[in-house]
Amino acid sequence: MDFLSKIKKTITAKTVENLATFLGEKTTDVESGIGLSLNSFIAGILKYAQSDVELKNIINVLNDGGHTGDILNNIESFSSNFEKTQLLVTIGNNISTHFLGNKVSLLVEKVSEISEIRKTSASSLLSLSAPIVLGFIGKTMKENSLDLVGLRNHFKEINDPIIHSLPPAINNIFQFKKSVNSPIPANLTASSPEKKAKTSTNKKVNWLIILPWLILGIAGLSVLYFAKFAKKEISEIPMTVVTEKPQDDLIPEDFLPDSTISNLPVEKNIVPIPLEKNPPTEEKKVVEENKSSGTKQQTTAEEAKKESSKPIIKNETPTTRISTESKITEQDTKTPSGWSILNGTAFKKNSAEISNSSVINGLFGQLKNANKSIRISPLSGGNKALAEDRAYALREFLIEKGISEDQITVTNPLTGFNPNGIVYRISN
Repeated sequence: MDFLSKIKKTITAKTVENLATFLGEKTTDVESGIGLSLNSFIAGILKYAQSDVELKNIINVLNDGGHTGDILNNIESFSSNFEKTQLLVTIGNNISTHFLGNKVSLLVEKVSEISEIRKTSASSLLSLSAPIVLGFIGKTMKENSLDLVGLRNHFKEINDPIIHSLPPAINNIFQFKKSVNSPIPANLTASSPEKKAKTSTNKKVNWLIILPWLILGIAGLSVLYFAKFAKKEISEIPMTVVTEKPQDDLIPEDFLPDSTISNLPVEKNIVPIPLEKNPPTEEKKVVEENKSSGTKQQTTAEEAKKESSKPIIKNETPTTRISTESKITEQDTKTPSGWSILNGTAFKKNSAEISNSSVINGLFGQLKNANKSIRISPLSGGNKALAEDRAYALREFLIEKGISEDQITVTNPLTGFNPNGIVYRISN
């Protein structure tokens, strides 16, 4: 059984069902997605380990992170608990970013397309595969007492099966070169059926080379025969002289327009419209009507008065609508009342990794008092998945600093938005 099959064997059907519930995806799609994610992360590790420096870095990560393979015995229980699964996703996200770098987004996109799951779900599965693979590597090193040289040889053994199991779309991301020629078994002799089959194949190939030359020779002989004997028959055919009838000379009158066209009657329906150079103004029309009839003048005045008394309807300008929409947007982006926000430099850009721990030292100082507790909530505005990862990353950081788990609660997402995507509230 190869390396990838051994890892996939630890992912039980119950684990897949738990992950499907956690992600809100179909079970069959999640099963395909976790398989692709495991394969992709292993391939990324092999691509990363190109020298002894990178191999030593992998060993340091295994030792510092405690990747001894114990997680392989608890995957099913981890996947049944929402908070533990989310914590595992957060840890795995940092690992995959460290080893895969800028290939993470490309892998997430391809896993999403092939498995027909959302990109957020593909990102979570790729993050979950990272601690699982490292746990399996750590377990293998521990059981076989492998050092740096032993790990290098182990990676060489599993390299070809992993590469050949990659889909072309994912293989293009890593740009692995697949070996086309497979080795010939040593136990084959000259009298074996395989040798005979190869000999017969070689004979067919030789005939394929000779046959076109035979056809070309026959065609050449046919051309010579036609040139020698058929030429006599052509010469015996009587030739007929074809005389061209002289063309009549053209005279200048032939280029004049046809007289029948000029004699056609003018269409009656076409009425010429005279252009007025100075059209009469409204004032002149009123004066002329007043001269003709005094009654018409009074009627026109009354109608003009009625028209002036009609209300003027003003159309709503786009500026009014824009200002209304901007007010709505401002309300949506406000931080929830009673909650506090972290400094914008607390996390790395587009990552759940904490970049400025000094920003969080204030929280740590307040939570030293065991009577106080903190609630952390991701915000629904912006990248919801990243906000949830950051909320659990903050929780994990406080626990590592010595704060009790009972003092920390991660709540459901609240409506709002800020640069970090999370808010917190400290209470007694």
